[in-house]
Amino acid sequence: MKNKYALVFSLVALSLLLATSVAGALLFGAGGTAAPLAVGLLALTATALAVFSAWDQVGRRSLTLREMLAIPGYMLAKIPIYIRLFTARQVRWIRTRRDGGQR
Repeated sequence: MKNKYALVFSLVALSLLLATSVAGALLFGAGGTAAPLAVGLLALTATALAVFSAWDQVGRRSLTLREMLAIPGYMLAKIPIYIRLFTARQVRWIRTRRDGGQR
């Protein structure tokens, strides 16, 4: 994806999926109510409809239907990167070696 908003969108969508999953786990595992699951699914559905509507109105010129349908796979492939971003932070500065040439 070459769009500068792709990272933000995928983080938002993954957050919605995570919220829906947590709500479902609370519902089935801890005997909670169905309200959190319903709210999460509603938010996910509203986001999907909004994205599809925006694509239908203005995005068809720059993004094909095949590329649009590939976005969920793209987002799932990013999950390990997001996990590494928050768990395995680089704390040491690594200096790039330079050859002895002049600038």
